[in-house]
Amino acid sequence: MSRRIRINKAMAAGTLFFVLAGLGLLVFAGQNVLSTRDFLHNAAPVTGEVIDNPVSCDDDGCSYWPRLRIKDPTGETRNTQTRFGSGAYDWDVGETVEVLYHRDYAYVLVPGTVNLYGLGIALGIMGLAFTILGSLGFFLAAVRRE
Repeated sequence: MSRRIRINKAMAAGTLFFVLAGLGLLVFAGQNVLSTRDFLHNAAPVTGEVIDNPVSCDDDGCSYWPRLRIKDPTGETRNTQTRFGSGAYDWDVGETVEVLYHRDYAYVLVPGTVNLYGLGIALGIMGLAFTILGSLGFFLAAVRRE
């Protein structure tokens, strides 16, 4: 006695969306981690002076986007800013901070695992969760045996 497998097309389409969204997030996570690794390959620690620290606030809190004046390893003075904003960058104008500089990038990175890899890790976890939930949803809700 064989049992036929039926697929609920509406449920399958919904779960497929989760799988594809998860895979997309995993691709972005990988790209972020690889670009950070490339940046760190030839990055040099430099001291930057905060010249401006614009803030952006919403219902979830505030993020600071500091602009810095740095002296690169060749001795040239440059104005740059951090790659990402953060609530932890509530620095005062004139304050000095340690950052990582790479001559081929238009931004600097703040040392620390969360600052360097936090976005890639977060996107990876979300992508993995979406992919697993979508796959489980497909087999638990869309596929039926008769």
